[in-house]
Amino acid sequence: MSIKKKLLLPILACIVVSNVAYTVFWASKHSSALIEAFDKEVRLAQRFVNPPVAAAVWDFNSDAALGAIQGVAEMKTALFAQAVVDNASFAEVFVNEERREEFTQEIATILADESAEKTIEINKVVYVKFPLVLADGTLVGQMVMGFDISGIHETVSSLYIQCAIIGLAVVLLIGVIVYLSAASATRPLDRIVDRIDTLRSGDLESLVPEKRRSDEAGAFGGCGCRIC
Repeated sequence: MSIKKKLLLPILACIVVSNVAYTVFWASKHSSALIEAFDKEVRLAQRFVNPPVAAAVWDFNSDAALGAIQGVAEMKTALFAQAVVDNASFAEVFVNEERREEFTQEIATILADESAEKTIEINKVVYVKFPLVLADGTLVGQMVMGFDISGIHETVSSLYIQCAIIGLAVVLLIGVIVYLSAASATRPLDRIVDRIDTLRSGDLESLVPEKRRSDEAGAFGGCGCRIC
């Protein structure tokens, strides 16, 4: 392997590794922040909807329950909200009616789970189930809400792509700089090697320009005009 490659390859390898590590760290940090903000929004929605819907269920007032969950449906990522009593819908709002059947099937699955609370992601939709409880702790029903998380996935993918592009550009830029630096160091050595070859063939008069250099190449080439 040439000296140029020995200089270039390890440096580029270190740059690639460091850029990959930085890309993963930076994108993961931002994606975690997005997911944390989403989780916080969902928890706020739970706290917002639980008291009025539980009270409406206790009073058998489906209109009041519908009015309460309507606020959840107005959230940007909300897809549906359904209050369930005795395994039957008490009040519900579906933002996208075309996907009602899809959501209904998943709602039935999550309701069949014995866990009091459950959060699961299916096909970029986060389903959240939690109990409807009165202030005194009386359980009156269950609430299931669905939120679209595709926007977060798209943003995270975009972050990784952007980081990869920036990292590649940095690697290429530094690679060119390192290559030019390595070439500037090895090019004089190549000429000195060529001069040695001419010496071997009997040319004892040709000059070596590198002998005027003040660096190591100059010191090495200083005897290039004669056999020392």
